[in-house]
Amino acid sequence: MIHLFRQYFSIRKAVFIFGEAVLIYCAVTLASYALMRDEVSFAFLLESAWWKILLVTLVAQLSLYFEDLYEVQPVGDIIDLATRLVQSIGITSIALAVIYFLWPDAMIGRWIFFISIVLVLLFIVSWRFLYAYAVRKKLFAEKTLILGDGELAGDLLEEIRSRRDISYDVRVVIGQENGDHSQTQLQGIPIRYGFDNLCDLAEAEDVSSIIGRP
Repeated sequence: MIHLFRQYFSIRKAVFIFGEAVLIYCAVTLASYALMRDEVSFAFLLESAWWKILLVTLVAQLSLYFEDLYEVQPVGDIIDLATRLVQSIGITSIALAVIYFLWPDAMIGRWIFFISIVLVLLFIVSWRFLYAYAVRKKLFAEKTLILGDGELAGDLLEEIRSRRDISYDVRVVIGQENGDHSQTQLQGIPIRYGFDNLCDLAEAEDVSSIIGRP
């Protein structure tokens, strides 16, 4: 886990946020080059305007953060997502207008900004759909075992399933040898009893972590 802004982010979520930053940066870069390609080369553009593009990227991501678009729980629906994205673009525009008023040299150009908005929205929406698909399919999730088949194990499973930032794929629940062997599953996850062959089981399931306690 990574601690930032008084919140804990999983590695997967950190990659998501960083990937979105790269996409925003690329969107502004492409918009800049599209309007300036007859005047400057792409290499010169990156060399001379990288910090202006980075400024736009940082302001945009802060706006997304303050619109709760990096919250653990997903927004309610597509309309809610679209509303928050539009609001974050509005906040970005106002913040950059103030910055450009105080610091004119940081301005990237009005038309560049307008084209950047279109590309940023396209890239962000596409990226978030891709991320949602990866979450549903448990891509890049860390395979794990849960020790204990009681109430605590059930609570852990519910927490993992309800929070999308927790990138765990629970393979097996391990119950105590003297436990109630009548249960074969816990919330759809198979239960195996006894801790004697725990290492062998972890290797067979290709897990990299074990959580909970018996």
